[in-house]
Amino acid sequence: MEDIEYLGEGEEAAAEESSNRTFIILVAAMIGLMVVALCGGGAFYWLVLRPQQVRQRTNAAINATNAAQIAMVNDTATAGSLLAPTETVLPTETPPPLPTETPTARPTVATALPTATPAEVAAAPAEPTATPRPPATRMPTTAPGVGNQSATPNTGIGAWGGGLLAAGLLFLLVIVRRLRRAS
Repeated sequence: MEDIEYLGEGEEAAAEESSNRTFIILVAAMIGLMVVALCGGGAFYWLVLRPQQVRQRTNAAINATNAAQIAMVNDTATAGSLLAPTETVLPTETPPPLPTETPTARPTVATALPTATPAEVAAAPAEPTATPRPPATRMPTTAPGVGNQSATPNTGIGAWGGGLLAAGLLFLLVIVRRLRRAS
């Protein structure tokens, strides 16, 4: 009797082991696919993108050098034309300035204007002035559409995308459960 029970447990262990083996094979295949994708991406970068970037940098450096050389040639031509000899007029003798003896105007002494005394200022009727008041405090307002919670915003995956994602995950759950029961 013990032998029979032992055989039954071995079959369950073998079924469980074959299920684990399938899982391990699938995981190894996915890791292999990921490694192939990473190698392909690296090859694409080193064989296609990087040479293009090096070429663009080299062309930019060549263009900058050419522009600098053109500017130097133009500056040299301009400087050569500026340094060319020109006819200059010979200096003449300038007569010395004559002394001027114009008298300086005497400053006039200003008479002090009468000022009001503090008693006169206090006795004068003051004109009423408006008291400055601070402006009203601004209150925050809601943006249009914020108060309406029934509308779905136009950001993210949206209602249809969320529904499709949920349906896909539910489908995946059902398939995995059936595969586990079948094995």
